[in-house]
Amino acid sequence: MKLRGIKESSNHVADKNMNSRRIKKLPFPIILCIVIILASSLIYFAVATTDGGADNSRGFSFRKSTTHQSDKAKVSAKHSTSSDDKQESASESSTNASSEQANSDNKSDLAAKKKALDEKKKAAADKEKSSKSSEKKGKTWVPPVYRYVHHPAETRTVTTYSCKGGTFTSMEALRGAQQKYIRRNHLPGCDGTFSNIQETTRTEVVKEAWTEKILVSEGYWK
Repeated sequence: MKLRGIKESSNHVADKNMNSRRIKKLPFPIILCIVIILASSLIYFAVATTDGGADNSRGFSFRKSTTHQSDKAKVSAKHSTSSDDKQESASESSTNASSEQANSDNKSDLAAKKKALDEKKKAAADKEKSSKSSEKKGKTWVPPVYRYVHHPAETRTVTTYSCKGGTFTSMEALRGAQQKYIRRNHLPGCDGTFSNIQETTRTEVVKEAWTEKILVSEGYWK
């Protein structure tokens, strides 16, 4: 039995050495292919365990993972923008409400102050009226005395000078217009345009007649 076990053991060792020799005798391209297959299997396993995974086209899809992450980023940004808009809207609403409340309070204060001032004035007027009534009680009112002065209308006399050259309020104005006419038309002298002068005098009312009321003595109670 011992011999048989030793023999089998030696045969096993011999087979193992033979297999090792066969592997060593394999050509280099076959060994390289085996290494590439093992590396591809490891890469496939690593990609399959990620979010993208392997697609059904016998390749590896990184686009799915990238798109998934991009969609998540877009959704997160959208929620963040919406939250910021809501906060800004709430802040603006709060500011407007505070401003309206402040304006309302100011208007209420002004109305209250005005009402108090009016009541104070009314009370003072009533007090003064009551005081005067008590002073006048049992007395007779003597009305004031006036005199009237009648003032006549204020007028002025206006003289005008008329000819073919126009109408003027003074002789100096007429002579000045005559000289300008001669120079403008390059004439040796007047051609009769400013001849035959007609003088007209009229009276103009500057202020209408009026009556002046003058106080002679004030009224009083006696």
